[in-house]
Amino acid sequence: MRLPKLFTILIAGCVLAALSPLGTAQAASGPTIDNTSLTNGGRPCSATTPPVVLGGFASYLQAAGSDDTYTYSGFDYTFTIWPVADPAAARSVIDHAYDSGEIATARLPADVLTDGGSYAWRVQLTTSNGTSPWSPVCTFRYDYTAPAAPSISSANYPPFPGALGPVGQFAQFTFDAGGDLDTAGFAYSWNVEPGVSGCVWGSVFEPLACPDFLSGPDTVRLASPGGTATVTLNPVSHGPQTLLVAALDAAGNRSELVRYETYVPYSGPTVTQADSRPICGNIARVIFSPHPGLTPVSSYTYAFGQGPAVTVPADADGTAQVSIKENQESGNLAVTSIGANGFRSSTANHWLNVNPQVSVYSNVYTNYGQPVGGVGVTGKFTFQPPFSESGPPAAFSYRFPNGPTRTVAATDEFGSATVQWAPTRAGQQTLTVQSINADGSPGACTTSYTFTVAR
Repeated sequence: MRLPKLFTILIAGCVLAALSPLGTAQAASGPTIDNTSLTNGGRPCSATTPPVVLGGFASYLQAAGSDDTYTYSGFDYTFTIWPVADPAAARSVIDHAYDSGEIATARLPADVLTDGGSYAWRVQLTTSNGTSPWSPVCTFRYDYTAPAAPSISSANYPPFPGALGPVGQFAQFTFDAGGDLDTAGFAYSWNVEPGVSGCVWGSVFEPLACPDFLSGPDTVRLASPGGTATVTLNPVSHGPQTLLVAALDAAGNRSELVRYETYVPYSGPTVTQADSRPICGNIARVIFSPHPGLTPVSSYTYAFGQGPAVTVPADADGTAQVSIKENQESGNLAVTSIGANGFRSSTANHWLNVNPQVSVYSNVYTNYGQPVGGVGVTGKFTFQPPFSESGPPAAFSYRFPNGPTRTVAATDEFGSATVQWAPTRAGQQTLTVQSINADGSPGACTTSYTFTVAR
């Protein structure tokens, strides 16, 4: 059973005699540091000039080693760190691991690192079989100061309130570090605080991994510190929109947020339902047309209700016609157009009313699944029409199992009707009903009402 990890802080009592790498040569039976495993603040060990700059995770030093012949007690790693300008101020931290290749992590005390300071560190491994040579020396500069907040301007989307942005055009923004040499780039986002790629903890055999903070989406790197960067963005929606921007330094420190408010005009496509009467068969034919003033549209992306997003190409005139399966439910159809230049429009929302059907109710032959009634037992069946802008129906066409198609007139102001029927056999039965308009045309899709007659 493993014991919890223990961190032991040791104060070095003497000046380090040598700070240069000592190599990893070691007898096959002794402990060895894997120099490729050395990481600092989630970044690989480095001894470059100028040194790598680290921020919030700089206090994490990590290493792994091996010893195939140790007999007990596991692995003790001694991490020693010192200010480059003062090797006599060395500090050591010990961490314990249990297996070859397992990552050891030294968490430096809060008083070890000073903002702006440059540091060097190395590590060695001790087992019951001896002590390894020191690892190569790793160096870094600690930066915990946020850069200055940037300024934002736009060549085509003016600040709001004021003039509107152009219809269907990408927004061009310029971010200015104002000469702050600590600024290496910017992170930005529409309407929400911009995120920065975070560090990821691995397993006991995988070190902390921190990405380049300016390598993620919605970031831009400056060609030279303190300068300007221009980005071209697709607005995420129409109406008042806010772009939030923060400056980032090489260590991942972020400035205060700066907000730029602008007004994005609507650019969504026109959605037209091609069917002039109720849609039967669960299929709706819909036409998409581009918003006036957009650049040529190459495709559309749509989603009906909770269904998946579907992309279809546009015809030469910029329109597209699609057939949508509704599964007998009305719902919202959300559509965006994509221009030949990649511009994604606002989202058009169209409520698709589909499959109006007659409702059927029975005092005996309910459609709850269990057997009801019986052969020769008469039941009442009431037909209630769906809502229709043309008003209630004039009649209903219906057919019971093994019987002829009949018609019954609507008998009340709501357009309802009632018929009576007695089954001639037991088992599952299906009644079909359809409403009829005053001009004789179908008023709704056919309803199938299934029930089970008891034996």
